[in-house]
Amino acid sequence: MAAMKWWGWGQEGVAFSHEDKPALRDFIRAAVAVDVAQRGRPPIGFDELDVPEVFTRDDYYAVRGLEDWWRHAYYLSAMAFSGLFRYTDAGFNATHKGGGPGKPSRDPRYDVMHLRPRYEAMLNRWCELAPHIIHDSYLNVTDETIRAVGESPLVILDPPYEGAQTPYNKRFGEFDYEAYWARAEELAARFDVIIFDTAGNLERAGYPVHGTRGMTMNASRPSGTEAICFVTDGAKPTERLAELGFAL
Repeated sequence: MAAMKWWGWGQEGVAFSHEDKPALRDFIRAAVAVDVAQRGRPPIGFDELDVPEVFTRDDYYAVRGLEDWWRHAYYLSAMAFSGLFRYTDAGFNATHKGGGPGKPSRDPRYDVMHLRPRYEAMLNRWCELAPHIIHDSYLNVTDETIRAVGESPLVILDPPYEGAQTPYNKRFGEFDYEAYWARAEELAARFDVIIFDTAGNLERAGYPVHGTRGMTMNASRPSGTEAICFVTDGAKPTERLAELGFAL
């Protein structure tokens, strides 16, 4: 831990270590799922991913537990059950669309995939867009930051859905939905906004539902329904809804 200063508190240049505090490492790991004894990984660019011409179901299970599993994130995400992107400190832990390792495949379409051409097309588009990625709380992304993106920015909101059976909005402290919907209202008054959530959550917050689709996060749990709302100047890109699986 290089510094004790955070969110404006503490003194510049003052640091401490967990090495002389035996219980601190386990406490931090249990509280926020961060192992302070491990060095952080440098960020990897979309153009640095390992995307071979052919990737198989066996490859999927062979690489997902590697220390550098994230280099294979493009194929892992494409082949994961329900398109999940889920990982722990042990690696990428979503099950393959065809089922668990060593079992007969439930969906042979994903046993062998050839995604290199699709990745290259997406990479070209990525380079054209030249996105600026910010790893921060949405509450710290100001209106000025959004406007700096360029003319007519589009804001997309996809929170942990309140009431859904998701671990990431419960395990490390409750998500502040009151603050989230207050910020959503501010953004909707100033920008074009697309909101993903359940239909019930959108309607309770006062937003119309423009489309729905099935949502499965875990095969052992009942499927849910995901909804989409366009808070724009009356222009809803409905031609894309069917492609994305939404029913009008």
